[in-house]
Amino acid sequence: MGLSAFRVFFLPDNVDVTPQNQQLNTILQQQLAKNHTIMASLFKTVLFCGHNNIAFRGSRDEDPSNESLKGNFQALLYFRVESGDTVFKNT
Repeated sequence: MGLSAFRVFFLPDNVDVTPQNQQLNTILQQQLAKNHTIMASLFKTVLFCGHNNIAFRGSRDEDPSNESLKGNFQALLYFRVESGDTVFKNT
């Protein structure tokens, strides 16, 4: 009786109420898919470094205060973004 009374007084006739557990499940699935895409892109970059014998760290990236001295791995991630990989745009 509670839900039907709620529908009568507060919801228009054409609105469908989705249970919260289904809404949370959908959100969880979307987050998992996004995380899978991010991990796949990171893994491709790791494989690229490995296949081409590129070290993750550069020879001059020990100074954390200098932003221009990024490591090779981070530079490759920035390159992926500049080349059109949209996975890291909003992360």
